Amino acid sequence: MNDPDQQQIPTADGVPVHCAHTAIVPLDTLRPYPRNAKQHPADQIAALAKLIRHHGWRYPITISNQSGYIVRGHARREAAERIIPPATPYRSQRWWWTDIRDEEERARAAAEREAREEQAQREQDAAERSHWLARAAAADAAGDDEEADICRAAAGE
Repeated sequence: MNDPDQQQIPTADGVPVHCAHTAIVPLDTLRPYPRNAKQHPADQIAALAKLIRHHGWRYPITISNQSGYIVRGHARREAAERIIPPATPYRSQRWWWTDIRDEEERARAAAEREAREEQAQREQDAAERSHWLARAAAADAAGDDEEADICRAAAGE
């Protein structure tokens, strides 16, 4: 008997798809953005492929329905190349206006990339500050006032 509360999980060539998506297509139909500046190290791609195989697809690759290029998910596409057979979910990026030009799409992608990079820098700065403050606290506990002052200065205090 079928349980109406239990949903059938779609798969991409046997890999569960746990994310909203427009369709599941062969990987070779997804075109990477030729000017994508972000490069991913091979070990990151290998780890991502392993995660996708083990946990399934959690995020689709986003494709612009204007240009047909990948907007988000170049690393997921590279990881999918390591999964045989490589089918992948994708999601169309819908534009609410129809006269968008390629330059505008590039500008939007650049702004998103810059925002992600700024967020990553803020997170890195916070982690570094936390590291120096922890070292200052350890130096205070050890009674090393000079080391504590140096660490607090490195933390920006």
